[in-house]
Amino acid sequence: MQQFEMIIHGGHLLLSETNRLWVLDTGAPTSFGSHKHLEICGLVHPLEEKYMGLDASQLSSNLNLEVTGLIGGDILGQYDTHWDCRQEAISFTRDEIIPKGNLINLGFVMGIPTVSVKISDEVQTWFFDTGANICYVCEQPTSWDRPISQHEDFYPGYGSFQTEVFDAEICLQNFSKIVKCGVLPEILGLSLSIGGCEGILGISEMLDSDFYYSPRNRKLFLNG
Repeated sequence: MQQFEMIIHGGHLLLSETNRLWVLDTGAPTSFGSHKHLEICGLVHPLEEKYMGLDASQLSSNLNLEVTGLIGGDILGQYDTHWDCRQEAISFTRDEIIPKGNLINLGFVMGIPTVSVKISDEVQTWFFDTGANICYVCEQPTSWDRPISQHEDFYPGYGSFQTEVFDAEICLQNFSKIVKCGVLPEILGLSLSIGGCEGILGISEMLDSDFYYSPRNRKLFLNG
């Protein structure tokens, strides 16, 4: 097992190693960076310079923080990981982690993990995306009429956008959570629906807890 410092910056989770910062993003199938490789648990992972036209320089500009690159599903999928946001640490292992918390079964679409979510009495498939600050739906339910705030975000290949944010109750397998949820721009929502998904499970409600991600076993365990 290998542990790294994990920094929370603007609602994003970043791995810190040898004076380099890497965005941790289960919602991106491909890792990239200005450094040519990344070593974890003795495995050396070669890296592309960019993904969907996004490179480390543009990513840094979007985050207002200099980062070396992004760790996506192609690397995260080779490990079990424990993301401890309270202690600001992430642990990787090639063995299986003994997890704690609420079990959520995972599917995968185009290398991105998915979860089954019940929202507004409808069962939907959402991407599990640690690169997303908040949750998103492709279409706003008619019952949502009182936004609590506004949120500005960006999406690779699309750019920056703004959305109204609502408090929404979602059910994940056998437990419920109140989450902050925005509405994706129509073009982004269409791109998700083509992949068979209707929303995104972001990490805003996980930043004061911890979770276990085991993509090789198709399992996610949430605490808090």
